[in-house]
Amino acid sequence: PDLEAYVLSPTIDVELEWISGRSNFTMDILYQYDFFYDNDYLDDADFLKTSSWWDYTLNDRFSVIYEDQFNMSAGGADYIDRPESQDDYLDFVSWTGIRFKASENFALDVTGIYGTREFDEETEVLHGEDWQDLGFKVESRFSFIPEMAFLFNYTFVDREFKDYDIIPGVTVINACFGWKTKLQTETLVEVKAELYRFEFEGEVPRYTETDYNNYGVSAIVEHPFSDFVKLTLSGFSRFELSDKAVRLFYHDTGGSAELGCDFLYDIHLDAWARYDFLDYDGQATNLEERILRAGFDVSKKLTPWMNVSGGYSYFDRDSDFSSMNIRSNNFSVSANFMLP
Repeated sequence: PDLEAYVLSPTIDVELEWISGRSNFTMDILYQYDFFYDNDYLDDADFLKTSSWWDYTLNDRFSVIYEDQFNMSAGGADYIDRPESQDDYLDFVSWTGIRFKASENFALDVTGIYGTREFDEETEVLHGEDWQDLGFKVESRFSFIPEMAFLFNYTFVDREFKDYDIIPGVTVINACFGWKTKLQTETLVEVKAELYRFEFEGEVPRYTETDYNNYGVSAIVEHPFSDFVKLTLSGFSRFELSDKAVRLFYHDTGGSAELGCDFLYDIHLDAWARYDFLDYDGQATNLEERILRAGFDVSKKLTPWMNVSGGYSYFDRDSDFSSMNIRSNNFSVSANFMLP
């Protein structure tokens, strides 16, 4: 049913950083609780996220990196005839890699990818399926002149579901070749051409072919008007694996704009807007979503160890999926403390 809900979301975010010799360690802990009121449909929800990053420099050319992320959330909706349906799940993502820099003209990153998602077995979750990701990613950059660089990235991820006999896995392959340069006006331009391939194991999904080869492009232009104002524009056409249903992917076409400004008295403004058009494949009928995001954030540094910020964000999703339409207005106020 149509509903209008108001939510208050207090958030605590703690970031720790430790630097010692060749080691650099950072940890971030975030907790958020959503209080819903003036409605009979939505339950209160909480969210805990921890992430850490460790980087050890062996020498001027080699370094080892490790990152992990752990999410735990609970909450959901009691409508759509799903009483007591809480979207409880654990989400763990981890990856390790080696960074190699042969010279100023060539760099290579090799990363191993591991991730899992586990839903609470005692709750009935819409489209909730346990899965595990395993794969690797290779990123390279090489240049012939300082003002121009070429990029090549390759990612291979194999997703297996817990009920493999019912839901066979899917392999996602992404390869891209790009070009990046800095113009005389200090404008940065980056263009990429990408291949997205989906290989479905076992019986293929309904209304789909066995494998998919899809091609996308993306472009980013970053222009500094001055030392205090910078504008970033981007456009993209890409393919992603969806979490709305198992083995479902979509074509995402859109663009974004971001503006950053520094003013007197240590005041900073960030404003952004983004539009996405999502076209889902693998369905009997054509399903689409149109998503608009926009907002701004203003921050001020009060002391060397404290700054405050406030912002507004707008989100509008017009979807062919039932009960997925949503329009929200969010206001935020935060205070950040930086301890030595």
